[in-house]
Amino acid sequence: MENMELYYLYFTFPGPEAAREKLENAKNDPAYVKLRQNVPIVGVWDNHDFGQDGGNKNFKYKYEMKDIFLDFVDEPKNSSRRTREGIYESYDLVSSGIRTKLILLDVRFNRDDESEDILGEEQWKWLEEELQEQADVFLIASGSQIIPEDRILHDNWYSKSTLRLLNLIKKHN
Repeated sequence: MENMELYYLYFTFPGPEAAREKLENAKNDPAYVKLRQNVPIVGVWDNHDFGQDGGNKNFKYKYEMKDIFLDFVDEPKNSSRRTREGIYESYDLVSSGIRTKLILLDVRFNRDDESEDILGEEQWKWLEEELQEQADVFLIASGSQIIPEDRILHDNWYSKSTLRLLNLIKKHN
C-alpha cells in the first residue's frame, strides 16, 4: 500500500495537504529520522518533489509546494530560500582546509518550456555571482540531468540552458 501512495504522489498531484502529509510520513520514517540525527540534510527538488511530473513555472501549486518541501528539509523559517522565486541555494563546506561550494539549482520553479530556459533570469544572475566566489571545488546539483542524453526516459536540461551553464562555468574557470 505504501508504494501505491508514493506512486500517487509522484504521478498524480494529490493537493498540497496530502503532499504535506506524505512528506511528513517520509520525514518520520525511522531510518530517515536516524539519518537526520547524524547528518546535516540539504536538498533541492526534482519534478516529483515539485508536485507535477514535468512541472514548470505554470504549476498552480508551486508556492505551496515550495513551503512544504522546505519544511521537509528543515529549512529555517528565516532562510532566503523562503523568499526567493525558487529553492536554489549554496553552501560553503570546509574539510581538511579544502573549501567546497555546493550549489543547488532549482530547475522547476521558473522552468519555461517555450523559451527552453531552465532557471529563470534571477537564478542565472545569482548563479553567476556564486561562481565568482572563491572555492577549491564547486559542486553543482540539479534535480534534472544536466549533460547525459543517453537515457531511454530522461528528464534533462534543454540544450540551450545546458550550453548557457557550460559557458558560465567556462567564463569563471
